[in-house]
Amino acid sequence: MTGLLPDDSGKYTEPYEDFLGLEILPNKKGRTVAGGLLRILLRRGMTDIYFLGSDAVTSNTGHLSGAIAYLRRDLDRKLIFIVRCMAHICSRTLRRVTSSDPNPSPT
Repeated sequence: MTGLLPDDSGKYTEPYEDFLGLEILPNKKGRTVAGGLLRILLRRGMTDIYFLGSDAVTSNTGHLSGAIAYLRRDLDRKLIFIVRCMAHICSRTLRRVTSSDPNPSPT
């Protein structure tokens, strides 16, 4: 996904890209996911990272063997992660879009 960011004058002229990369992984284990993400970040020259977002699946959030734990060890630093359940986000978004009620309940 691409778009424009505002420049100093407030005009939207600065391009940006949300999509960092794609890795085809042989499995969903924490070590594999962390390795794929690290390769994407290194290809983009993003080595000084401190914040990341993640889905709440166990392969990402496991204390010792989740992707977050491996990234912290591989990068040898503390990382701040925003963890969200993507299934709930998608479900709530879809419910709001398909509802005739402009303010459906968030459940």
